[in-house]
Amino acid sequence: MAMKNTLTEDVLLEALPKTIKRNISDAENVVVSNISVPQSSGLSAETVMFSASWQRAGVTVDRDFVARVQPSGPALFMDYDLEAEFKVMHALSTTSVPVPAVLFVETDTSFLGAPFLVMERVDGDIAADDPPFTVEGWVLDLPEEQRALLADNSLKAMVDLHNQNIVELGLDNIGHGNPELSGFDRLIDYWAKKSEWVLEEKNPTISAALEWVFENKPDDTDSNVLSWGDARLGNMIIAKDQSVAAIIDWEMLSCGPRELDLGWWLFLLKHHSVGVGAELPSGFKTRDEEIARYEELSGHKVRNLHYFEVFAGLRMAILVARAASLLKSAGYIPKDSPMALINPATNLLAELLGLPAPVGESDYYIGSRT
Repeated sequence: MAMKNTLTEDVLLEALPKTIKRNISDAENVVVSNISVPQSSGLSAETVMFSASWQRAGVTVDRDFVARVQPSGPALFMDYDLEAEFKVMHALSTTSVPVPAVLFVETDTSFLGAPFLVMERVDGDIAADDPPFTVEGWVLDLPEEQRALLADNSLKAMVDLHNQNIVELGLDNIGHGNPELSGFDRLIDYWAKKSEWVLEEKNPTISAALEWVFENKPDDTDSNVLSWGDARLGNMIIAKDQSVAAIIDWEMLSCGPRELDLGWWLFLLKHHSVGVGAELPSGFKTRDEEIARYEELSGHKVRNLHYFEVFAGLRMAILVARAASLLKSAGYIPKDSPMALINPATNLLAELLGLPAPVGESDYYIGSRT
């Protein structure tokens, strides 16, 4: 779990030139510089930023890059598929969807202790999760009309992603889980197995939600689009004009109905506002306004959204339970912390299901890695 990046500059200075030469044919005179390893990054992978130059066929390449390094130890996700992430971003680079240009996936773990994906660095700002952008940071500093533009542009980028033809892109059977299952069936089966992998103690809210998801699965879940998975503002790089420069972080990618991403999008907006005791900043749309705008932009009539918001809450609650286990192991929160049971994600999930919310004080991943 990349709660705290651990790779050192010395290791990176030795490994990165070698892996560039290994993966880029005819690359000569490779030089790596300006290495930056953020103290803390996302919860799912380590992040390394660096510059690199080389000569190839008499042409000099000199660019800034980012490496996303799979955790070498206990991790947030049950499995990782960097090659699938590479395939998705490479395919989308031929479309109007903004994604970083990917260079290669290094599968040889002798370089950095785990596989990693190298892509070009995209300039821009990212809305923070810890603390959330609803509490402090550059998003709050924007004038209201600029925040409204940002919010609308981010939704447009998700709609653009959903409008892509996944069959033509060769992405119609991509995702985690049992490849013999298709679309959404594959996804709910995967998350059921993930809950078994994650839970160290009984979690009544997650158990009830998992049962509800299977019992109430809509019949019309076969309208497949490419699902980003972790669809939220914090996984977009935003340019100075508030346009989306890149969609990033594809660990949760899959195929499924449009409402799969939209449900997650709405749940995370609520999590980052009501869930953490903050107001959604002015300029952001209400839930109903967001749904109406999605329908206007996509031409798609949103269906079964409550179901997919519950499914989003279930997945978020499972991830928080896993994060609680990892935070305890790393010494960030007490061993007896009830974070897996009592947290904003689980509380919002209980509310969606009409269940009593877990009661009590607890730690949370927000603010725990300092």
